[in-house]
Amino acid sequence: MDKRYPFHAVLKPTAKRFFFAFSWWMVIAARFCYDLKIPPSEQTGAAKDDSDNFIETYQKQFIGPNLQDCDFAFFPACHCNHWILFVADIKKAKVLLIDPLRNGGDYSGKLIYPTQYYLMEICFPFMLHKLDDKRFPQRYRIANELRNGEAQLIPEWGIRQKNLGL
Repeated sequence: MDKRYPFHAVLKPTAKRFFFAFSWWMVIAARFCYDLKIPPSEQTGAAKDDSDNFIETYQKQFIGPNLQDCDFAFFPACHCNHWILFVADIKKAKVLLIDPLRNGGDYSGKLIYPTQYYLMEICFPFMLHKLDDKRFPQRYRIANELRNGEAQLIPEWGIRQKNLGL
């Protein structure tokens, strides 16, 4: 007698969905965020329109799941002919930098890659909030109090948010 075991009933794997950004995402993001000192929520005029159009283009992928439905997002970046990879764990709200040339923890990636860090810490959470504000509520968006000190630091993202008293 042939005994068959249904593997899917035994293992019960958890499905994970991934978002792979194009390799030129960082370049285009920096271009559409004209002044990197101005958060997307404070931009006005043509800069705001370009920023909004850029964010909306990443609402859906050509192949695969939408960004807001993913568990992880991968953003490759090239800096001075050197490739690095940002891995965003969307559920845990954490971003990890994979840099093959710098394995030790004694250097600051924010000093070496300031533009790329800005885009991952400021624009990426804002983009998630804009795509799905129910799944990514207040803590993912940029607060207007970023500059005037009425905000608290979120260490996971390295951004500031308005203190809601929660």
